[in-house]
Parts: sequence; structure tokens; C-alpha cells
Amino acid sequence: MQEYELMVLITSTLTDGEAEALSRESVVAMLEENGVQMTFQDFWGSRGLAYTIKGQKWGYYFVCRFTGASSAALIEIKKSLNINTSLLRWLLTSVEKDSPAPVKYSEQKKEWDALDTDRKIDKVLNMDTADTSD
Repeated sequence: MQEYELMVLITSTLTDGEAEALSRESVVAMLEENGVQMTFQDFWGSRGLAYTIKGQKWGYYFVCRFTGASSAALIEIKKSLNINTSLLRWLLTSVEKDSPAPVKYSEQKKEWDALDTDRKIDKVLNMDTADTSD
């Protein structure tokens, strides 16, 4: 069964709570109404955009994966996403069968922060050893 991933960029005119509710109550509900089975959902929160979209520099990101979508359901999903005025952009892609399982953003951030801390420690240790070799 084909798996799909949907990333949605929600307008920054909403509050955090409103954007998260929209992602769960509007986007997920619309997907489930079209007969798909959700396999993953993650609300990333507010992020800066690389460039201005519809006059906005910030947006809320929501990512989900689902299976069980027929071609007719995919057409309806795309129509619904295009109609929703609270969405700045969206991207629907098919997931390759051998791709890794998705990971929540909060878990990835913990991993990145730990790596960043390790790099800072290594930098300090390398500076200390460079000073003593004179």
C-alpha cells in the first residue's frame, strides 16, 4: 500500500493553539473523511520562512503521513487543500517503500542540540590543547 507525506504551512495570523487545532481538526479530519489511515502526525510550531509568502515571514508547519488513498481521494484532498485559506503552502509527496520511519521534530531537536553541545565541547577542548603545545 502506497504511503504519502503531507507538509502544510499554516498562516502566522493564527495563534499557536489555533494553528495546532486547525492542523488536527481541519487537515487531519479532511484526510480521514477521504478514507485514509493516518500513520504519523507532528505539529512543528512557528518557523521563519526562507522568503515572504503572501506577505508573511513566519508560518506554522504540520507534517503527517497516511496510507490508503485512492486516486480519486488524492484529487479531493488536493482540492480541499487549495480551498483552505488558512494554508500558505502545502506539499504532498509519495513516500518510497525503503524510506526511514518518520521522527517527531521534538526528538530530532533533542538530538541536534546534543550534537551541537558536543561540537562546542570539542571546540573548547581543541583550543585548550592547541594553547599548551607552544
